[in-house]
Amino acid sequence: MTGRAGSWLRRVLRAPFTRRTWAELAYAIVSFPLAVGALVFTVPTLINGPLRTASAPGVRKLGAAHRSLARALLGEDVSPPPPLRPYPVVHVRTPDADRLVTLAQAKGAKVTQSGNQVRIIGLPVSWVAELTTEERIAIHSLRPENKLGWYRGAIRDRHVWLARSYFALKLPVAAFQLVVAAGFLLAGLFYLTYRSGWRSPMPARGWDSATPCRWPSRSSSCRSARSCCS
Repeated sequence: MTGRAGSWLRRVLRAPFTRRTWAELAYAIVSFPLAVGALVFTVPTLINGPLRTASAPGVRKLGAAHRSLARALLGEDVSPPPPLRPYPVVHVRTPDADRLVTLAQAKGAKVTQSGNQVRIIGLPVSWVAELTTEERIAIHSLRPENKLGWYRGAIRDRHVWLARSYFALKLPVAAFQLVVAAGFLLAGLFYLTYRSGWRSPMPARGWDSATPCRWPSRSSSCRSARSCCS
């Protein structure tokens, strides 16, 4: 028991001086302004669709900066999200429209139908072509819609919205960890070295003299008190 207690005490005393502790302190200090900047960039771009679309690449880069910081200082390797892709919309004309609608919906796509015209939202054109080939569905025309693909992809990108949510939660957490990590650690180091380096030295005479200094009585003069403690 004594050995375990001594080992635990040594770990506690050495913890403030390990490389991991100072790396975590650096992460707490650097991540706070990074979180502030990310939130300042993100919030104004939520006003409308065009701003959300235009800010999507920047949000992804800020997320990459957070991952790089965690990897460099904490050794936490978070895998990056897949690249930003256009949101696919495919127009299909087929005599077997009802069966194609059923198959596309089973794959998770949103589908609208008007006669033999089918509009499939959320499946790439290659998937639609492969699906119709496997199910032997006759296709008269297969046309991807490219006009608003990148706009839809940027505004609907799941990883961009996850990054925005992360930035909103990161700021209070970063502020708290900055107070705890930086404040308590630096305060602890200050009080640990207070007696040796921060306090002014005691006067050479007075308390260390052979004759102890007695507090003067009320009737004593200020001069006698000064002579006693000088």
